[in-house]
Amino acid sequence: MPGARPAADRHLADLVTGWWAGGVRLPAAILTWLHRDEVRDRLYSAFERDHDASWADDLARAYDALAWQVRPDL
Repeated sequence: MPGARPAADRHLADLVTGWWAGGVRLPAAILTWLHRDEVRDRLYSAFERDHDASWADDLARAYDALAWQVRPDL
């Protein structure tokens, strides 16, 4: 995939799952950004690209977490 950034995608997944687990408090602007379709699309593309990697479950978990949260203020 042109422009693929596996490390950045892994950090994004860590940010999402850290927030989802309640261990990370994020500003409202970041939460709004995380809930953009483009962010979920990026996580999905990263999972498709790295589906055999040891961190693939982290990407899928982050994608799923964003699907459950429909409002950034929850």
